[in-house]
Amino acid sequence: MIYIVDHFVESDINPITNTSYDGSWVVYIVDNGPYRMVCGSQNGCAYTLKISKTNHPDWKMYVGDFISYHQSSDKNAILVVSEEDLNAVKTEYKGHSHNDRYLRDYEPAVLIHSTTAENFDNIIKTFSI
Repeated sequence: MIYIVDHFVESDINPITNTSYDGSWVVYIVDNGPYRMVCGSQNGCAYTLKISKTNHPDWKMYVGDFISYHQSSDKNAILVVSEEDLNAVKTEYKGHSHNDRYLRDYEPAVLIHSTTAENFDNIIKTFSI
């Protein structure tokens, strides 16, 4: 389930449930930060991804992928984005999916990802045809 909010404070209290986060939550923040992307957790918040509209030219596609993926995920997601920016994402992302079977012009040919052996098995299952 994706919860869309336009204001968010990273803390140990989930604004949706008013309780502490559990492992089923992830947060994605669209802002104008001085970075392209950053991830991690601050102040006891759930795992958080931040993308800068100012410094990441493809931010709309990344946010679209996040939405597309989490519409079919068992994770709960908080997407922090303005209505105007969300509409821009929907317009640019139309016709795409998080599992498009081709690389986009801005995507690198090689991806390095570290994970546990158990999570690796789950990733492989996702891409099985």
